[in-house]
Amino acid sequence: MVFSQKKTARAVARAILSITLVLPLATFGLGLSGCSQQAGMLTLGDPKLAPPTVIKEGVLTVGVDSSKAPFAGKLGDKLIGIDVDLAAAIAEHLGLRLELVDVSEQSATTLLTSGKIDMLMNYQVSSQSNNSLSEVGPYLMNGTGIFTVSTTPQTLDINKLKDTKIATQADSYSALQLSDIFGSQYIQTFPSLDEAFQTLVSGSISYAAADTVIGSYLASRYQDIICEGYLKQPTGVFIALAPNNQALTDAITDALRNLRDGGVLKAVVSKWLGSAVSSLVLGNTAIVGSSSGASSGSTNKE
Repeated sequence: MVFSQKKTARAVARAILSITLVLPLATFGLGLSGCSQQAGMLTLGDPKLAPPTVIKEGVLTVGVDSSKAPFAGKLGDKLIGIDVDLAAAIAEHLGLRLELVDVSEQSATTLLTSGKIDMLMNYQVSSQSNNSLSEVGPYLMNGTGIFTVSTTPQTLDINKLKDTKIATQADSYSALQLSDIFGSQYIQTFPSLDEAFQTLVSGSISYAAADTVIGSYLASRYQDIICEGYLKQPTGVFIALAPNNQALTDAITDALRNLRDGGVLKAVVSKWLGSAVSSLVLGNTAIVGSSSGASSGSTNKE
């Protein structure tokens, strides 16, 4: 079965709407740069970039989509989430202040190509992506994950899923994939992912399927729900930039590599999704910068 881009987007949107973005417990005491950046308390070093490489002097202007929790969302009038914290860390690395633009009701591609934002978070490369944009990443891997209740880490064995009911959210992309692989008779759907996880915790069902990032964020509110692995090969989540700005592409690539190698990227992911799943969503992929959409979103190891 081939899923259309619009149908997939609607399915993912339904899953996102079923969760409410709140500050995770790990926020308190973690001291990630995103909090101090937004509060204006961070002491920055000398800027490493200046116009025309960036739009504004001393500022990195970043687009995030508040409709795509937990990548980004709103707590009151404040933008929070994985992308907000990571963007703040990148800006700090470059000696720049962070300015966020909520792109949830705007054309992100237009904002990039018209010079309204320097970069866009949570750009997921596909065969129908805008190949005029440059990309850096991936900074995360994502796909349909299989969740279960366990007090110890587990490795996913697809064979265990055959001939067993799997809980998932109705009309979600996970439900579409499960139906394609196992048949609809082995799917038990629920109006929300939260209800699917409640059934999982009750013990009346052994497995649940969900978008790995969304599911891991929600699972952190429950005791002992873990993600065993991906149902299919995951795809990369990238940063998109305007084409023909090689200096910015190189700078963001270098910053992202440094944040990964220095453990900051893992700290951001662990803050929002829990430490148990961090190695799964971080993957073992090369962070690369490619101009004008040359990246294919592959998951080749460095």
